[in-house]
Amino acid sequence: MHMPNFAEIKDRGKKDGKYDYIGYSPNVFTGNVVQRIVPGGDLNDVYTGYLDLIADFALKLEKAGVPVIYRPLHEQNGYWFYWGAKYCTSQEFVNLYHYTVKYLRDVRNVHNFLYAISPNGPFKTKEEYLDRYPGDRYVDIMGVDTYDDNPPGPAKSDPWFKDFALTLQSVNDAAKLHHKIPALTEVGIRDGGSLAVSNNKDKDWFSEVSKMVGKTDMPYFMVWSNFEREPHNFFAPYMVSKTRGHEMINKFIDYYNEKDSIFADGVTDYSQMPTPVIINK
Repeated sequence: MHMPNFAEIKDRGKKDGKYDYIGYSPNVFTGNVVQRIVPGGDLNDVYTGYLDLIADFALKLEKAGVPVIYRPLHEQNGYWFYWGAKYCTSQEFVNLYHYTVKYLRDVRNVHNFLYAISPNGPFKTKEEYLDRYPGDRYVDIMGVDTYDDNPPGPAKSDPWFKDFALTLQSVNDAAKLHHKIPALTEVGIRDGGSLAVSNNKDKDWFSEVSKMVGKTDMPYFMVWSNFEREPHNFFAPYMVSKTRGHEMINKFIDYYNEKDSIFADGVTDYSQMPTPVIINK
């Protein structure tokens, strides 16, 4: 939930009696937003209007029998969102998280959400992971977000995987302690901001990550979105056509077809595709 900066939304004013929430501004840090969108703050009605949009959609999904993993206020220990540790205290964050859940669950009667927290890794201990934890009444899934930046080669030569193992264990231990579901809520390779088009040094990266996750109690992991194919802003190998694909696509298809992997796409059956010709660029 990449929430806009609600101070900016209010400054734009209403149109036809409604606020316009269009635009990406979670990385605009001015306005003391966290402190002002909870009850008693002058931005509370702007925030509840935003939550109403989410609730309206959630109730349609609930009527259709669709459950949702809902991951608000993510990476709360970072500095790149205005709800991060640099811009609000631990108690202010927890208060906002509590209010968000209670408004959706208790005021709007949304009951098809599983609430996931996802601080940014790495972590070395469960105690470090539990900083800013909102509490068991407000969390169903205890997740973590972590990225492998500029991997030098396969897992055995990539120091990120050592930190990754500690992070997975920390989250798994914390979830077991609190009787929650652990998960790897966001992960990926970042080479220049996303997965590189070419010269990726670890073609088996996805399978290696999956094997490590499989050693824990985590039922799933999620990579970030493919907003664009080239030259950046994508996080999973892709097909250009039935015979051409990203340079990691063959290994990715091998991973797709492993007996222990289950994909949530429901769209493309890679096993029915011929072996692609890799794009050379």
